[in-house]
Amino acid sequence: MPLPFKDGAFDFIACNHVIEHVFQTQTLVGEICRVLAPDGLAEISTPNLSCWINRLLLLAGIQPLSTEVATDSMEYGWPVFRKLMATWAPPGHIRCFTAAALEDLCRKRGFDVAGRWRQERRFFYRNIALLLTPRA
Repeated sequence: MPLPFKDGAFDFIACNHVIEHVFQTQTLVGEICRVLAPDGLAEISTPNLSCWINRLLLLAGIQPLSTEVATDSMEYGWPVFRKLMATWAPPGHIRCFTAAALEDLCRKRGFDVAGRWRQERRFFYRNIALLLTPRA
């Protein structure tokens, strides 16, 4: 559904760890671009599928962090730490992004990428964020 705002209504939009929960990510990003002012800024952040800890987990045959295979538990695909992972409720991630994939999606929906950074050092920089400007 379209966002209930006029075109160019906002100078800044933060979409912090939302996009991985959305089925139609292209629609969300397009709507953010539509309601952002021509000289506005948007920030979109999400878990980074290709962070180094996920790469190591995949090499070991373990399910990457921030990915889910079921809605009842996070323990699947974790031969080690199974009990710990079973205590975490799946957050409902339905999309996984690398930085390149998120940038491609945003560019295709009308944005230029003004900046990119890693988030949350304490969690192995597992998250990425983009600073976006609407393409003129």
